[in-house]
Amino acid sequence: MALKGLSEDNFQKYVIELRDLKDHKIVTYLFHEFIRDLAGVELAYGEFKILGKVVRKLEDDEYIDLLEGTAVGLSEEMITSLEDPLKDMKKEFKIPPIFTKVEPPAIQIIPIAVV
Repeated sequence: MALKGLSEDNFQKYVIELRDLKDHKIVTYLFHEFIRDLAGVELAYGEFKILGKVVRKLEDDEYIDLLEGTAVGLSEEMITSLEDPLKDMKKEFKIPPIFTKVEPPAIQIIPIAVV
Protein backbone atom coordinates (compact mmCIF):
# COMPACT_ATOMS: atom_id res chain seq x y z
CA MET A 1 0.00 0.00 0.00
CA ALA A 2 1.51 3.33 -1.01
CA LEU A 3 1.15 6.21 1.34
CA LYS A 4 1.41 8.80 -1.42
CA GLY A 5 0.90 12.35 -0.31
CA LEU A 6 2.02 11.53 3.22
CA SER A 7 5.64 10.84 2.42
CA GLU A 8 8.57 12.87 1.15
CA ASP A 9 8.46 13.98 -2.47
CA ASN A 10 11.11 11.58 -3.77
CA PHE A 11 9.90 8.24 -2.39
CA GLN A 12 6.85 6.23 -1.35
CA LYS A 13 6.52 4.03 1.72
CA TYR A 14 5.22 0.50 1.20
CA VAL A 15 4.05 -2.05 3.75
CA ILE A 16 4.30 -5.47 2.16
CA GLU A 17 2.34 -8.49 3.29
CA LEU A 18 3.96 -11.86 2.76
CA ARG A 19 1.90 -14.46 0.94
CA ASP A 20 2.88 -17.41 3.16
CA LEU A 21 3.38 -15.54 6.46
CA LYS A 22 0.30 -13.33 6.79
CA ASP A 23 1.26 -11.93 10.20
CA HIS A 24 4.74 -10.79 9.03
CA LYS A 25 5.27 -7.44 7.32
CA ILE A 26 8.06 -5.74 5.39
CA VAL A 27 8.45 -1.96 5.33
CA THR A 28 10.39 -0.43 2.45
CA TYR A 29 10.80 2.90 0.72
CA LEU A 30 10.81 2.97 -3.09
CA PHE A 31 12.34 6.02 -4.75
CA HIS A 32 10.32 7.58 -7.56
CA GLU A 33 13.21 7.32 -10.01
CA PHE A 34 12.87 3.51 -9.83
CA ILE A 35 9.07 3.31 -10.00
CA ARG A 36 7.43 3.29 -13.41
CA ASP A 37 3.92 3.77 -11.98
CA LEU A 38 3.89 6.70 -9.54
CA ALA A 39 0.13 6.29 -8.97
CA GLY A 40 0.85 3.07 -7.08
CA VAL A 41 -1.64 0.97 -9.03
CA GLU A 42 0.83 -1.59 -10.38
CA LEU A 43 2.65 -2.43 -7.17
CA ALA A 44 -0.22 -2.36 -4.72
CA TYR A 45 -1.92 -5.58 -5.74
CA GLY A 46 0.70 -7.54 -7.65
CA GLU A 47 3.02 -10.29 -6.52
CA PHE A 48 6.68 -9.35 -6.70
CA LYS A 49 10.04 -10.49 -5.46
CA ILE A 50 12.29 -7.96 -3.73
CA LEU A 51 16.01 -8.32 -3.37
CA GLY A 52 17.13 -6.08 -0.57
CA LYS A 53 19.23 -5.50 2.50
CA VAL A 54 17.59 -5.92 5.88
CA VAL A 55 18.37 -2.81 7.91
CA ARG A 56 16.07 -3.38 10.87
CA LYS A 57 14.28 -6.28 12.52
CA LEU A 58 11.59 -5.18 14.94
CA GLU A 59 11.85 -6.52 18.45
CA ASP A 60 8.85 -7.06 20.77
CA ASP A 61 8.59 -3.47 22.05
CA GLU A 62 9.45 -1.67 18.78
CA TYR A 63 7.37 -0.37 15.89
CA ILE A 64 7.77 1.62 12.68
CA ASP A 65 5.72 4.82 12.61
CA LEU A 66 4.50 5.33 9.04
CA LEU A 67 3.67 8.98 9.70
CA GLU A 68 7.20 9.82 10.84
CA GLY A 69 8.79 12.35 8.53
CA THR A 70 5.58 13.08 6.65
CA ALA A 71 4.74 16.50 5.28
CA VAL A 72 1.16 16.32 6.55
CA GLY A 73 0.63 16.47 10.31
CA LEU A 74 -1.94 13.78 11.05
CA SER A 75 -2.82 12.73 14.55
CA GLU A 76 -4.15 9.38 15.72
CA GLU A 77 -7.48 11.12 16.46
CA MET A 78 -7.79 12.30 12.86
CA ILE A 79 -7.07 8.81 11.54
CA THR A 80 -9.54 7.24 13.99
CA SER A 81 -12.25 9.71 12.91
CA LEU A 82 -11.95 8.35 9.35
CA GLU A 83 -12.61 4.77 10.43
CA ASP A 84 -16.31 5.22 11.30
CA PRO A 85 -17.40 6.46 7.85
CA LEU A 86 -15.30 3.73 6.22
CA LYS A 87 -17.06 1.00 8.24
CA ASP A 88 -20.27 1.68 6.34
CA MET A 89 -18.45 1.51 3.00
CA LYS A 90 -16.87 -1.86 3.87
CA LYS A 91 -20.21 -3.52 3.22
CA GLU A 92 -19.97 -2.64 -0.48
CA PHE A 93 -16.23 -2.18 -1.06
CA LYS A 94 -13.11 -4.06 -0.09
CA ILE A 95 -11.28 -1.49 2.05
CA PRO A 96 -8.10 -2.51 3.84
CA PRO A 97 -7.68 -1.57 7.51
CA ILE A 98 -6.11 1.79 8.31
CA PHE A 99 -2.93 1.66 10.37
CA THR A 100 -0.09 4.07 11.07
CA LYS A 101 2.27 1.77 12.95
CA VAL A 102 3.84 -1.50 11.89
CA GLU A 103 4.51 -3.80 14.82
CA PRO A 104 6.51 -7.05 15.05
CA PRO A 105 6.96 -9.46 13.44
CA ALA A 106 8.33 -7.10 10.77
CA ILE A 107 11.52 -6.05 9.06
CA GLN A 108 12.61 -2.93 7.25
CA ILE A 109 14.59 -3.35 4.04
CA ILE A 110 16.43 -1.21 1.52
CA PRO A 111 15.40 -2.54 -1.91
CA ILE A 112 18.08 -3.35 -4.44
CA ALA A 113 15.76 -4.81 -7.09
CA VAL A 114 12.03 -5.42 -7.54
CA VAL A 115 11.20 -8.21 -9.97
